[in-house]
Amino acid sequence: RNQENNFEKGQVVGAYLGGRSVQDISEMCNVSRCTVSEILDTYKLHLELMPRLKRKSGGATAMKTRKRNEAQNGQSREKRLLNEEMDEETETKKNLE
Repeated sequence: RNQENNFEKGQVVGAYLGGRSVQDISEMCNVSRCTVSEILDTYKLHLELMPRLKRKSGGATAMKTRKRNEAQNGQSREKRLLNEEMDEETETKKNLE
């Protein structure tokens, strides 16, 4: 069993990312510990070589979108909510007078 398919490699990497030990992964996937280590070494090498921009999570994109929307709207969500609260308080005080 020299050539593992991508699904098996994905299982090994997924189990590793899930915190499983090499021994556990070996038993779970029915491959040798050496094979598990080779797959993980390759995974780690590719992870190091992969440009950082391609590894960024959606959080960075969401942050850029939020900042762009804030710039277009002229205020942040927090400021907008605070202003709405202040408007509600002012309205409530007017109604009590």
